[in-house]
Amino acid sequence: MKLLTASALLLLVPTVFAQNFTEAEIENDIVWHALLAMAAYGDYNETCTAETFTPANLESTYPGSTEEPWTILETFGPTESGCEGFVASIASMNKVTLVFKGDYNLEKNLPNATTSFDTIGYGSECPNCTVNAFAAKGYMECRDATNGFATSVAYWKNTTKYFSITGHGLGGMHSLIASVDLGGAQNVSSFVHSMGAPRTFNAAGATYYNSLYGGTDEAAAYWLTERSVSNGDSFVNMFPQSDDYMFTETAFLWYGTNATFKMNRVVCEDNAEDAACMPLTPTSENDHYFYFDNVGGCGGQITQNNTIIEAYIASEQAAYVFYCHLTRPNRN
Repeated sequence: MKLLTASALLLLVPTVFAQNFTEAEIENDIVWHALLAMAAYGDYNETCTAETFTPANLESTYPGSTEEPWTILETFGPTESGCEGFVASIASMNKVTLVFKGDYNLEKNLPNATTSFDTIGYGSECPNCTVNAFAAKGYMECRDATNGFATSVAYWKNTTKYFSITGHGLGGMHSLIASVDLGGAQNVSSFVHSMGAPRTFNAAGATYYNSLYGGTDEAAAYWLTERSVSNGDSFVNMFPQSDDYMFTETAFLWYGTNATFKMNRVVCEDNAEDAACMPLTPTSENDHYFYFDNVGGCGGQITQNNTIIEAYIASEQAAYVFYCHLTRPNRN
């Protein structure tokens, strides 16, 4: 475990990326993907264009650019198994980004059953790999509904942008599975971020996932496959380490506030299961809903606001009670 500065991170990435990305871009990349994951819980089209991905932001990043700062390419879900999100072309990021939203109520009772990689179409590539069955089912529902995110992938192929993936909670699990799918034989995605995601694969699956983004060059995984933990996020350790579940690389623990990175960080580059990058204690449900902004935000607030978070949780709980009331059998 090491504390790494942005300069140090720059030295750790592969040469091709070190040549193409500045220190500021590396800093922003992680934060921006976290904001997108939080924004997915609200009106992201309005919030992100007002708070972060503005014309001024584009001008400061790519002076003179005439590109639209923000374009939604497609939306999907919610599916039966809770897969939901959107894909946006974001000029200041120079990326087409696939974003998966989480689901509070499903995450409260997430099944721990696993299934083989056959379920997601990669059993022959990794016959010993397994994945959380519920998350895999949800991802496949979204993939089928969008024909493999065909609209966004076709758009991306006609640009010079990178393709990235991010998600939060259950959506973070979907982002990891999508990264195997789109980063494997399809060779689409180059950057993968997950926020507040629990263990999703077994050891063989995690190793396979890690190999897709950097191969034997361990340095490649530092920020290309960033897995974030915020403060004492209680959802992250939902599934303890076991024969069925292992974390993926690379773990970043974010805590407190920091003027440079917005939060302090610990990076566990040698061991995805390093205790130094586990959630802080005591753990907190509220911490699950702050990753560089509060749930529903896209950069407007850089400190945790429990009033916002608890209002969101209460609304989700109320929606669940109402749903159960509507679907309860008539006992009269």
